[in-house]
Amino acid sequence: MSNDVGSSLENKLDYINLKSLKKDPELYLLQNAFENMSILAALKPAIYLHTSGEPIGEYMLAYSQRIAYLESIDISYVPFRVSGHTRQMNLLYIANQIRTNNIILWHLFKPDYYGKLIANLGLQVVYPKYKKSYIV
Repeated sequence: MSNDVGSSLENKLDYINLKSLKKDPELYLLQNAFENMSILAALKPAIYLHTSGEPIGEYMLAYSQRIAYLESIDISYVPFRVSGHTRQMNLLYIANQIRTNNIILWHLFKPDYYGKLIANLGLQVVYPKYKKSYIV
């Protein structure tokens, strides 16, 4: 377990390009920012899972714009409503199923305790430093 994420995480990052993502889409789950929505047209077939982030609901203008854009590029919209909160055992289950290279802990009541549980699964835990930016 490393508390110095700055060098350890950035040196271990593997970046993929759009070509790789299109070649083996079943290997990836892409988290995309609104300002990058246009790249979704190049990723078909695809499914858009909306997890209760911005836009939050139909009352926001960006919501109908996003739905219209996805329809125009023939990508299915699937609402995947989540509160952002869950039980510890659910987080551990998800972490163990995904088995990603690094798990960055944030917004936890007991990060050291949870980090030890994650490490016991054989996964790399990253403890972000306050007021430090990271590229992931």
